[in-house]
Amino acid sequence: MIQITLYIGFVVFLLYWTAGRRLETALGSDTYFKDHLSSYCRLGAVKSRPLARLLHRRTLFIRKWLDGIRYLVCGTQLILDAYKPGAVFSLATPETTYIHVSSSTHIKELISAPWDVLSLHALSKELLQPKYTMDGLVVEDGMSANGTVHLRVLGVKLRNHLNELHSQLQAIVHQSLSREISDGIQKQDGWVELPLFQLAKKVIATANSSTFFGVDVARDATFVEAALQYPEELFTSAEILRLIPKWTVPMVAPILRWKNKASELMVERLRPLIEQRMEDFAKDPHGSQHVDCLYFFVEASRTKNPWSAQKILQVILGVWFASVHQPALALVYALDDLCRHPKYMDLLRQDLQRLAAGEPSSAIEKIPLLDSFLKESARLHPSEAISVRRQAIKPFTFSDGTAVRAGEVACVPLNAIMRDTQRYQDGLTFDGMRFVEQSKVSKAEGFCSSTADYPLWGLGNHTCPGRFYAARILKIAVAQIVLEYDIKMADGQEDSRYFNWRCSTIPHAKTTMLFRKRQGKAA
Repeated sequence: MIQITLYIGFVVFLLYWTAGRRLETALGSDTYFKDHLSSYCRLGAVKSRPLARLLHRRTLFIRKWLDGIRYLVCGTQLILDAYKPGAVFSLATPETTYIHVSSSTHIKELISAPWDVLSLHALSKELLQPKYTMDGLVVEDGMSANGTVHLRVLGVKLRNHLNELHSQLQAIVHQSLSREISDGIQKQDGWVELPLFQLAKKVIATANSSTFFGVDVARDATFVEAALQYPEELFTSAEILRLIPKWTVPMVAPILRWKNKASELMVERLRPLIEQRMEDFAKDPHGSQHVDCLYFFVEASRTKNPWSAQKILQVILGVWFASVHQPALALVYALDDLCRHPKYMDLLRQDLQRLAAGEPSSAIEKIPLLDSFLKESARLHPSEAISVRRQAIKPFTFSDGTAVRAGEVACVPLNAIMRDTQRYQDGLTFDGMRFVEQSKVSKAEGFCSSTADYPLWGLGNHTCPGRFYAARILKIAVAQIVLEYDIKMADGQEDSRYFNWRCSTIPHAKTTMLFRKRQGKAA
């Protein structure tokens, strides 16, 4: 019932916003607000200046509120339209104002600001509502209070085991792809049609389950389905909790938890696994009985203040959301770009043939074209239009005087930056070979690189620690599809495959792609 009420309210908001914007467009924004209220303001000036001020404040409030609603449905385009190289601009969201900075000076000051002034964790509490969506996880505003265990696990331990996990991931991706494609809608000439985003999420979720929780868990179809649904439930619940009045959140959250069963199933299955990993570690701290993230978290958290099983579980749930959602989106965009630019299929196949001939697992990191293609795909099609987000706990002022008030968010407009023709030659044109030479010279310039010109993975101390794993699983999935299948877009979907929500670009659930087993590649 609550979701129906919210949906109806949201539709009313959009209709009201649309009518208001049409009036503004017809009359001109300034003309509309000045002329519409001129008689009231003149009356106020003569009879009551407080009344005039009240009307003015209410007008500004309504306009800001409408701008915030507008951001919900076209935030990505608003950012692209407002962007000018190096210039600062602000946009209203339903919750606060976002200050976008893009000059090298601004970006350096943003990532070097004290955590107790500009905080990623403070923003995470707002974005994800972890207290209500991650089994009661408490996130503090300061980085030190939250610990660095997840950084060591994802950025060091998992990265160091990528080659060891590679064959396992290859096998699971192959099995998952074969199973999903065999269940698709059969078309003529051997083509099979599948919902693209659902396929990408299923493949990534199955592979991630083996990496995070072990192969046995990845073979549990019921668990994988719950793990697949959990990010969607989390996203939907967090959005609802963000949009409703704060005083109603404690009342609405239990209703959402009651409806969302995926997290409950994950908690029931994972808690005893974590406790078992803790027992195994206690028996033999120097052994390596398990090569999965559960064990890595147990191992990394055995400090003077060791984490409880509940704490590890909560953090795992938080990490899981990003580990499925973002790589799945990147896989969708990469396959989309392969269809739009089919010449790269043959070029990639030529480079990937040697992997099929028994090259070591690390060889996939030494294919410059694959690395460059994925980097270029993400450059033009990032899933988020902004990066390096920090919420001001206290007022903050950049060296040029740009002010960020407490509660506001400073960020980098990464989508606009990565399309900037001053930073990239022919920046709006897809060039899968754009980064080939850079990848040959240095891995630091590869897909996992993070610079002011390519802030896809974030910047500074909060650069995504799991980017090396995300890139590896993405390369494995793309390589298998390129080698095993022909692909093409479904007819009539070229211009209606995605929609925007806030600053995210998301595939429609009905967006499909056609797959066909290549000749000589029997299943």
